[in-house]
Amino acid sequence: MRFPSSILPLRWLAGRWFWPTLWALLLAPHFFCGPPAADFELRCGLPRITSGDEPDYLIAVHSLQRDGDLDLKNNYDAAQRGGSDGGGTLAGRTHLRHVTYWIGGVHVPWFRVFDDDRPLPGGAGYEKRPGAPAAVERLPEYPSHPAGLALVLATALWPWRDSARLESYALLLTGLVTCAAAWGFSRLARLLGADAPWARALAALAFLGTPAWHYGRTLVSEPWLLALAVLALHAALGARRGQSWRFAVGGAALGLGVWMKPPFALVAGPLLGWLAWSRRWRDLAAFAAPLAVACVGLLAYDTMLWGSPWHTPQPWRGGHPLVALLGVWIIPGKSLCFCAPILLPAALAWPRLLRAQPAPARLVLAAVLPYAALMLAWEEWHGGYGYGLRLLLPVLPLLLLAGVAWPALWREGGLRPGTRCALPALIAVSLLVNLAAVVCYGPLWADPGRWIQLR
Repeated sequence: MRFPSSILPLRWLAGRWFWPTLWALLLAPHFFCGPPAADFELRCGLPRITSGDEPDYLIAVHSLQRDGDLDLKNNYDAAQRGGSDGGGTLAGRTHLRHVTYWIGGVHVPWFRVFDDDRPLPGGAGYEKRPGAPAAVERLPEYPSHPAGLALVLATALWPWRDSARLESYALLLTGLVTCAAAWGFSRLARLLGADAPWARALAALAFLGTPAWHYGRTLVSEPWLLALAVLALHAALGARRGQSWRFAVGGAALGLGVWMKPPFALVAGPLLGWLAWSRRWRDLAAFAAPLAVACVGLLAYDTMLWGSPWHTPQPWRGGHPLVALLGVWIIPGKSLCFCAPILLPAALAWPRLLRAQPAPARLVLAAVLPYAALMLAWEEWHGGYGYGLRLLLPVLPLLLLAGVAWPALWREGGLRPGTRCALPALIAVSLLVNLAAVVCYGPLWADPGRWIQLR
């Protein structure tokens, strides 16, 4: 039995309809699944945000476009009174505001000061909790999320700043970015040695067989970070001598990612080290310059908002990495065995890929693993209420690049008979589970609080 023709239709993978079909599948959830329809009900129309962090990102976009600042108080108040600042889902409803205060050098989250179950009359905020500091009433309500995604969306969607459909356009832009990331993933697989049909197959598996499909229709930063990681790695690994501009593009992509999530800087570390070790000083300067500008700008931003470069929207809160390492395999709705079982045979293929393509494969792993390890050391490594391991999404599909080595392992007998039989089944299960996650948008969201102590 040949691989992969015994499992996947190679003629279709090499045909002209592959990319339109894949992109249509990635974008279909925007128009047929999710809010405002019921959990198991298909709909037809433009997408709407649901809950979690999405309304808060949209609030920040509206604040930048309408007020030119990131003081979100008036925008949250407008949404509480029934305005569109937080999207149709939030309009007229109470909401735990994602706002950060720094008082006397101490980080104070909004929910420690205000009670979201006790709104004030007229949509003018919420009652304070007993013992809350009085000084907080005079402080701006700055976002507890990094500003990068809001800045990008506010700029890209500026022509539609007064449109009632801004919410839908922001979601569609995330979908288009996910489509671009899928195409870039296939190019990255080619750089690691895959032929064109198999690179396309891996792109389909990485984006339809993991939570990337589900989160491609959400207004959060992780799908954007995945696209930026793919862009940076492809720009760096595909660069030849004298193509310093590619490293400048990669550095700019990672710099933008740092503004969306500061720990994303860990992805840049191995690339900086590789260029320094290779003494490619011009390429190193081209790569480091935009990244350094982004980091300095981020420190200046924190200083402007909270008075110190070390006062960040979300200070570090360490968790229990050993619990996280166990939880990624067993927590229902979060487990990799549930939402991306195709990663199991991918892990078996990494040694073969490291032997075949040692330099690029090491760089990919070195970029992925430190970021993943830091996210697992975070207090809420599970990403809270939602589908799958959202915080790992920027690097999770990249682990499927090891699938480049599956054909060689198949030919050489490096896969045991049980693994050969399981591989098609794991591919099918991954695709079906993530199809269910986009069609039944809400029911597959899991609350990890039932299984672990969150606070």
